[in-house]
Amino acid sequence: MPQREFDLESRYRLTEGEILLNGTQALVRVLFDRLRADRARGLHTAAFASGYPGSPLGGLDFVFARTATLRAELGVEWVPGVNEDLAAASVWGSQQDNLAPLARHDGVIGLWYGKAPGVDRSGDVFRHANLHGPGRNGGVVCAVGDDPQSKSSTLPSASELALADAGMAILAPGTPQEVLDLGFHAYALSRYAGCWTALKIVSSVADGFGIAEVHPGRIAPREPALEFDGVPWRFTQVPRLFLPDTIALEAELYQKRFEAVRAYTRENGLDVVAVDPPAAWLAIVSYGHPYRELREALAMLGLASDAAIRDAGIRLVRLGVIHPLDPTILERAARGVEEVLVVEDKRPFIEPLLRDLLYAANVRPRVTGKRDEAGRPLLPRDGELVAERLRPVLAARLKPRLTALVEAPPRANALPATLSGPPRSASFCSGCPHNRSTLEVSGSPVGGGVGCHAMMLWLDRGAVGYTHMGGEGAQWLGRAPFTDVQHYVQDVGDGTFFHSASLAVRAAVAAGATMTFKLLYNGVVAMTGGQDPAGQLSVARTASLLLAEGVARVIVVSDDPERHRALLPSNVEAWDRERLHEAERVLAATRGVSVLIYDQGCAAELRRLRKRGRAPERPRRLFINEAVCEGCGDCGTKSNCLSVQPVATEYGRKTRIHQASCNTDYSCLEGECPSFVSVEGGIAPLPAVPIPADIPEAARAPVPEEGWRLVITGIGGTGIVTLNQLLATACFMEGYALTGLDQTGLSQKGGPVVSHLVVARETPQGSNLVAERAADVLLALDLLVATDPRHLQRASAERTTAIVSTSLVPTADMVRGKTPLATAEPLLAVLRAQTRPAGFVALDMLARTEAVLGDAVCANVFALGAACQAGVLPVSADALERAIAINGVAVERNLAAFRAGRWAVADPLRLPAERRELNFHRHLHITKLEAAKALANEFGFEHRTGVGALAIRRAAELTDYQDAALARRYLEVVALAHTAERKLGAGEALGFAVAEGFFHLLAVKDEYEIARLHLLADFEALLAANGRGEVRYWLQPPWLRRFGLKRKVGVPGWLARPLFRLLHTLRGVRGTRFDVFGRQKLRIIERDLPYEYEMGVHEIVARLNAERLDAAIALARLSLEVRGFEDIKLAAIERYRAERWRLRALALGMA
Repeated sequence: MPQREFDLESRYRLTEGEILLNGTQALVRVLFDRLRADRARGLHTAAFASGYPGSPLGGLDFVFARTATLRAELGVEWVPGVNEDLAAASVWGSQQDNLAPLARHDGVIGLWYGKAPGVDRSGDVFRHANLHGPGRNGGVVCAVGDDPQSKSSTLPSASELALADAGMAILAPGTPQEVLDLGFHAYALSRYAGCWTALKIVSSVADGFGIAEVHPGRIAPREPALEFDGVPWRFTQVPRLFLPDTIALEAELYQKRFEAVRAYTRENGLDVVAVDPPAAWLAIVSYGHPYRELREALAMLGLASDAAIRDAGIRLVRLGVIHPLDPTILERAARGVEEVLVVEDKRPFIEPLLRDLLYAANVRPRVTGKRDEAGRPLLPRDGELVAERLRPVLAARLKPRLTALVEAPPRANALPATLSGPPRSASFCSGCPHNRSTLEVSGSPVGGGVGCHAMMLWLDRGAVGYTHMGGEGAQWLGRAPFTDVQHYVQDVGDGTFFHSASLAVRAAVAAGATMTFKLLYNGVVAMTGGQDPAGQLSVARTASLLLAEGVARVIVVSDDPERHRALLPSNVEAWDRERLHEAERVLAATRGVSVLIYDQGCAAELRRLRKRGRAPERPRRLFINEAVCEGCGDCGTKSNCLSVQPVATEYGRKTRIHQASCNTDYSCLEGECPSFVSVEGGIAPLPAVPIPADIPEAARAPVPEEGWRLVITGIGGTGIVTLNQLLATACFMEGYALTGLDQTGLSQKGGPVVSHLVVARETPQGSNLVAERAADVLLALDLLVATDPRHLQRASAERTTAIVSTSLVPTADMVRGKTPLATAEPLLAVLRAQTRPAGFVALDMLARTEAVLGDAVCANVFALGAACQAGVLPVSADALERAIAINGVAVERNLAAFRAGRWAVADPLRLPAERRELNFHRHLHITKLEAAKALANEFGFEHRTGVGALAIRRAAELTDYQDAALARRYLEVVALAHTAERKLGAGEALGFAVAEGFFHLLAVKDEYEIARLHLLADFEALLAANGRGEVRYWLQPPWLRRFGLKRKVGVPGWLARPLFRLLHTLRGVRGTRFDVFGRQKLRIIERDLPYEYEMGVHEIVARLNAERLDAAIALARLSLEVRGFEDIKLAAIERYRAERWRLRALALGMA
């Protein structure tokens, strides 16, 4: 197979050969190709591009930014739009020849881009501009991003009806090659026919990638000569767009320009009869992406090749132009057939037009599509039209004629949700300002809107209202007169504010509303990748603008208020973000319209800047002493941060800060807990482990005739898309044909990502989405995403080999304590059952990567190396290493990770498996353990296993906590419960419950115990190994709150450790009249709880039987819910005591 050369610039600069690119990149490339073609013809044209970023075209402006040098060479002026309709007006201006004469160019071509909502808001511009037509030697293409599955949009969308209503010509590509080809024709068609043209780009095309052929003479548009009433016609722009010219222009548009579109379509073969049997009985008409899904569905039925489809008597018609339709191709499609089936997205568009066209024809076959011949629903109108949804419809239509269709396999992979893990959903990034800013304490209803902050709608933050982009707050104006609610809060992102929502503020002022706009100012359009909002003003200028609009009061709340105070208007205050809730209450009491500007930079963008060295790392790193931590979750509640992760330990649920993902926001430090310790100077890096150079050459997977298919599942923001691109690049360089798709949506916010890759010997005709049970390899880089039935259904126990990362990353719900922590084994069992046993590889990719490289940032590339060495990939290790080098990001680091992954499979015993956990295990001194064993002997405990082993460890700890008397008291109660349980022959569940529950109440984390736990040798070693600067212990002693201390104080280690040692020495006074800390309300209650528990054990043991055992166990374990410090713990105790009475009644047989 011939090898190909590749570099990142070739997709834009190579003029002859084959290139690898996605649909979004192809949209920019076609602009360059049009300008090159004009220059080859002697026309010195330029280009103007403007639009607004939004998925599925959210990456288009990044492509423009990265091609700045080439844009300058070719004369492409790119001006990001403040919003879509202003961008459209700007593009229209580039075509207005009467506006001003061109100084240096023969013409200007225009590109507008935006997603479906932008089409809706730009309809008036499109209607005017299209009627006016393009300028001389100009032409306009509108790249329209449709999201039929609503992956990253508020609503599912299809824009062809709106575009057709504006009188625009619509072309529908289905692959990057078609984007280049139809896009090139779209510019020529616009110039020739005098219409604005639109390219309908659905998500699977924008995010899909493949190989395209380029050549200067590959497309040579032909312009047919047109005459009307014997007079030659060619479009000429009319200077004026007013009566009476508009009536004449309307007539010209629908009578002459539309005819010119049809003539151009015919002359250039944009509509194609792809398969044309001599005796067809069925014609299927489709276009773009639905056509690719149609081919995939036919292949599922055993009709993969053109020859097989021809032999089945099926005529396939692929439309390039879907409006206005050319009747010639449709009449040819209908000739001689019994039925014409129209396969199209969403609402019927082509189907009724075709039915109208054939109504007066001599031969009228049935026209079906969204409805069958009896008017019943046939093809779905909702969601995305993919092969799995087409297959049963096609099978039903074909089966009466074709008996040899491939039967659909049983859907063994449609797993019940109980067999998979909890779902992984998108959430605010670690350190995201919205974690804090979207909390509202004023009691007023809160309106959501468009932007990252909209995720609060599923985070139980009390949001009740919603509206389209730019309308944020206006909905309250229609509700306020009819309710007794006096105040409303509207969240709005800064990108949305500068886009259009500033008008909603003006409307609220004009209406005399009483409401607060909470302007969430993070500096970027974070939802679509971190672009700078066009038209953005500084915080100070924004505040001045708001006051000028008539806003009654503005307060700026910031993580760095000092940088604003000298710049703000005199009547605008800047407060620290800790005063957010105070500001909310103040503004809720303000009559009229008020604005709270919450200023804090986007965490994801800040992280990117730090990785590129364009922003400084914050020197302080926070750790949690897990021995002190109660696992109450208050730090997670305060911060809502995904890096504040729960972990399961011997002592129950604890919390750990995931250092690799931490954005150093420090909000978690506000949790009511003394377990936080900071290290100044950041984390000391671990040394890398040398990787052997003699890793044996890996085998390569064969590529069968029907193609090789890969599915990658993982977490957004961890490099899943990059991984797929690396593999695609390697396949491209080794001469394969390929197509693929990266399904992202909101996944970049920690949600699920699924990438697909199809590798073949010849250009794939079907979908870029791997179908059900069709994956050859499942690269499962997150167990929860991989076992989601929606994704696992693509695997097959007969076909699919799985390469699995066993690392478990908590979901947002796990961090917030709403979902129990997942365990790997049940999920691995599901994967093993649904994939081939042979070749199954399961590695803790995060742990292994960190063990070798010192951190786990490149864990996904490690996984790629493991897959390569396992022999499941169709490319060589050398090609993958070249792809990593071409990508140009942390090349040496990623190469090391790739080789380490290969090493893990080639010689797993030599590769280090352990990583340095940012926690510790309590090591008890041997003398304390021996003393505890001696005590346990008095009560008949077994030392080595079961309840006895646990009780001995806890007794040893209680000896260190207080003294041997407390340990004896503990063992006596555990022995009582365990003995009663054994008499019933009921196992050890009650003994374990009492051993854990009683210990939890006895070993109260008071000042003496916190001191002891901070002095544990393992924790000191952890800080020494990870830190490289001063250590501080963050404390807020309750007795200091009486003196007005409202926040924690970072006590330096040189001062804290001697105090801790002193407190530990004084633990003997705990609970006596000399205990100065024991007079607090919480300490008094804490002393009562063990006595209540002890009495409860005596009660349940006295009346224990088999029927009451479960209730007794639940009652014994209930004390583990008494967690936290100060107010958190007091609230937990109140809940505990209420539930305790209920369970006590059950355990004693009184209920």
